[in-house]
Amino acid sequence: MERSIETCKVSNYVAVDKLQFHAKNPRTIQSDRLLDLKTSIIEKGFYEPILVWNKGNIVLSGNHRLRAALELIDEGYKFKSGKKVNQLPVVYEDCDEETAEAILYESNNHYAEWIEDRLKEALVEADAAGQDLKAFGYSADEIDGYLANAQKEAETIVAEHTRKVSEDDEKKEKPKIDEKYTALTLPVSLSNRFTSILKDISVQLDPEFQDDDSLDPALDALCRYIHKYGVPDVAEFID
Repeated sequence: MERSIETCKVSNYVAVDKLQFHAKNPRTIQSDRLLDLKTSIIEKGFYEPILVWNKGNIVLSGNHRLRAALELIDEGYKFKSGKKVNQLPVVYEDCDEETAEAILYESNNHYAEWIEDRLKEALVEADAAGQDLKAFGYSADEIDGYLANAQKEAETIVAEHTRKVSEDDEKKEKPKIDEKYTALTLPVSLSNRFTSILKDISVQLDPEFQDDDSLDPALDALCRYIHKYGVPDVAEFID
């Protein structure tokens, strides 16, 4: 079965063996990254033309893609665009030698910068979806670095949110507690009985006492009694 790779459609094509590597190419490529590049070309096709100096078909931008294409041809692949076989798409640059060398270096210089948040978000989503992140064109170390940074940033955001919530809670105005009283927690059955006792005291203090009136006066009176006479015998109120 023939293994073919589609190339993008442009006005000019040059046979692979007619293209020349630039002797001063400022960039190199490791073997594992070259393998990734070849895999990308197989899966996505040769989707970008090579920039070529028209004086000698010398490559200004695309030296590593040319190397990858040559190795793929040796491995049995054929590059096709219509009836053209093993001809790569090119864009010609007509200029003097000094300008050609300047283009060589500038085309290998990345002026733009990644929008880190978008890049990390895309990698995290692709990773969660089970996609092969090498398809993004990054090495395993670069991918691990981006994912680790994304995880670290997420943890930092969560920690910052937790800290802010804690600080906000501390700033909230706490209910004022009358220092004359001490908090008292009782089982429901005893609480009901205690409330009943306070109501009885309230009626004695004020014959017009209603159930929805405050029990504070009765509690205050009970506290004064205890302070003066001690705790009364409440056995009769407890089962």
